[in-house]
Amino acid sequence: MPVDHADPDGPLPAYTTSTGLSSGWSWNVPLWSRRGTGYVYSSAHISDDEAMAELAAHNGVAGPDGAPRAINMNIGRTRHSWVNNCVGMGLAAGFIEPL
Repeated sequence: MPVDHADPDGPLPAYTTSTGLSSGWSWNVPLWSRRGTGYVYSSAHISDDEAMAELAAHNGVAGPDGAPRAINMNIGRTRHSWVNNCVGMGLAAGFIEPL
């Protein structure tokens, strides 16, 4: 969900933040033109519509501009974490960052 900077002429933070919400976590990535935000949540604990409303409220965005889109992810792990001379260890063996 792209969000405008609160102060476009203010300093740009040099870090990404994450915040725990009711059913997952939200990230905030400062970019030159906007903030990139999103919400990773458990659909077993909150509906898509409720999650989108929570993200919009968290970002202080309302109305048509505050309409994030849902991206479904198939969560799992690779079948073969070691193939020839390439090995996936830790998160690289079973996780693709949604950012």
